[in-house]
Amino acid sequence: MKAILKGKNKKLHVPAIVPIIVSYIILCVIIAVLSPNFLTVRNILNIGQFSSMMGVAAVGVTFVIVSGGIDISVGAIMGLTCMTIAKIIPKSGFVIPFILIGIGVGLACGAVNGIAITFGKVTPLIATLATMSIFRGFAFIWNNGVSMPISNKEFGILGRGSVGEIPVSLIVMILIVVIFSLVMKYTTFGRKVYSIGGNTRASYLSGINVKATRFLVYLISGGLAGLAGAMLTSQIGAGVANGGTGYEMDVIAAVILGGTSLTGGKGNIVGSFIGVLILVTLNNGMNLLGVQAFWQMVAKGLVLMLAVVLDVKRTGGYE
Repeated sequence: MKAILKGKNKKLHVPAIVPIIVSYIILCVIIAVLSPNFLTVRNILNIGQFSSMMGVAAVGVTFVIVSGGIDISVGAIMGLTCMTIAKIIPKSGFVIPFILIGIGVGLACGAVNGIAITFGKVTPLIATLATMSIFRGFAFIWNNGVSMPISNKEFGILGRGSVGEIPVSLIVMILIVVIFSLVMKYTTFGRKVYSIGGNTRASYLSGINVKATRFLVYLISGGLAGLAGAMLTSQIGAGVANGGTGYEMDVIAAVILGGTSLTGGKGNIVGSFIGVLILVTLNNGMNLLGVQAFWQMVAKGLVLMLAVVLDVKRTGGYE
């Protein structure tokens, strides 16, 4: 009898990602009812394409936040990458090395963040706030803030090309999400990231090299921001010093919406991917409905606030 009662009182475990998926479905249904143009193939592919850059950057930021850190320099890294590629890319020819150079710029920026935080012991918020200004400043210095058009048509494939009807940038994002989801879930490094985010002291005492792990986390975030910057450069076809402006807040909001806790130790990349889709779909829906840009800013701010409130509910609040 006791066993039966115990079975009745046992709560059904619902994976954390399920409410996020349900929320996204509800959002899509609401927009589809209000706008007949929402569920067209072209619009759905547009959502996927415009999600790509934010999605790639969000993967790196997920690692950072799960580890207990924060990175608000990703938008500036994208801008610096954008200007660097535009400055050095030839007018035609093979472009993969220049995509790799863009990733390299991001890795260098991530290394600066990692060194400042792990070895300089600067608080992550302050460190990345400082480097955000530094990286953005260098982006403007590259060409005195003047945009640089890119005439290399081959380079445009990364941001504007497609395989059949599927945008290349969407394919890249999905590959990044799949690869790094596997890394976070099934590798020793991924377990270390969760561990130091959950309890840094206990992780250190258990033999985990906390500094090295945190450094690698910021390296990943920087490298993926560099790739996102290369995708942005390809999409707009020019080097723009203020490219990626505002992405840092959008990315952080998407990661929190996706179930990653600001206190660290909890979260997953697939959830962050859905969080990105929520933000981009919301923005797309407001554009279809003719919502004024200023009100869109208000809506995005409210979504960020909602994400933090949900995180507080999940974790029981911040100390």
